[in-house]
Amino acid sequence: KDDNDGPAHTKAVRTVCLSQNAEIIFTGSNDATIISWDVASGQPRRLYRGHYDKVTALLQPKMHFLISGGEDKNVLLWHQATGEKIGNYRDPDLTGAVGALEWLDGKVLSGHAKEIHKKDMVDKALVVAWDFETRQVVYELADALGRITGIRAINENTVCASAEDKTVRVWDVRSRQEVNCFHGHTAPVHCVCWNQGVELIFSGGRDRSIRAWDLRKPSQVWQAPTKFRDALMGLDTQSDRVYAASADGHLASYYIIGLQEAG
Repeated sequence: KDDNDGPAHTKAVRTVCLSQNAEIIFTGSNDATIISWDVASGQPRRLYRGHYDKVTALLQPKMHFLISGGEDKNVLLWHQATGEKIGNYRDPDLTGAVGALEWLDGKVLSGHAKEIHKKDMVDKALVVAWDFETRQVVYELADALGRITGIRAINENTVCASAEDKTVRVWDVRSRQEVNCFHGHTAPVHCVCWNQGVELIFSGGRDRSIRAWDLRKPSQVWQAPTKFRDALMGLDTQSDRVYAASADGHLASYYIIGLQEAG
């Protein structure tokens, strides 16, 4: 786009979020800013400034509001139309960058790291649930190490997450207990998604593989024969397909029925 048309990112885009009415796309960047874009025209609408490090996650839980997370450890709440920063979901014990955001039953879920052994530089990865209105911590889900990189709500009682410790984990939010821990990836897992139709979790990461997990089984049920040359950074699924994007700009889709590459 032309520099005279409005705000533009000056560094790489890290995260994208589509508004609930599908009229606006929000982008978060390594330049610590967020920009809203008009879907129909492709033109920028508004620049959001408030983070002081890379913006790594975006979420629109309700119309007129936007939530962002960054490597500055902040989870910020914005008024979508004005760009005003309304508040900060912050706990001083949360020491690590925000790796992911999700919405579940009136709560904002964020992926954090919490220092547990300062001498050994060991961080515990947490999924933190915040009350949307009070911005206070309601509960924490923990067991992984390093950093939570992706979060998806499976249903109102179940959450899954990808982590840098090479695992995909599943929690029951009622008991706050981990109910599944899937091992198989040989490097940090960067993304996770859930397909309700086939009741499978899909994950991808630095080992360049896409794997599928069944909540009723202890190990992976499928691994895609991918041709990616770089780490997988994003996954999504709809209907009968899984879509995957890698750090080198490659995009591919796979048919879930038969689990074959679609293009």
